[in-house]
Amino acid sequence: MAVAPFDSRAVDMFRVLSTKSQHPTHFFPLSMLTAQVLPPPAKVAMEVGERRLVARRPVHVYFGDELTPERVGSEFVARKMKDGTAEGLTEEELMKKAGKEGFTYVAEGDVKRHYDVLMGLDLVLEEEEVSVQYH
Repeated sequence: MAVAPFDSRAVDMFRVLSTKSQHPTHFFPLSMLTAQVLPPPAKVAMEVGERRLVARRPVHVYFGDELTPERVGSEFVARKMKDGTAEGLTEEELMKKAGKEGFTYVAEGDVKRHYDVLMGLDLVLEEEEVSVQYH
């Protein structure tokens, strides 16, 4: 299962809206592994009332570190340098670029890494046949 690419315009809209708030806004990447509980349909149907089966499985949630401007800038630069997509830009130029592209880039990267952790956890629980107690 893959994480869908983030729409940078949609993500950035939330960041821009937060600047209009009279109160501090905090952003945290959130990953929720729920596909085993309610898998997506095999095909997209336009009619109402499609039949969906729900399984009784654990749901895994991962709250990541806060997406502060400092963290976004430094991680954007570090990841771009590491993955070879810095396009010959200097660290200073990348920091400037982080102001426009960094928020979505870092958030998407965090969520993808968190899903890898959650998928691994799910596999371990499945292999160990850990019973989950419901109260």
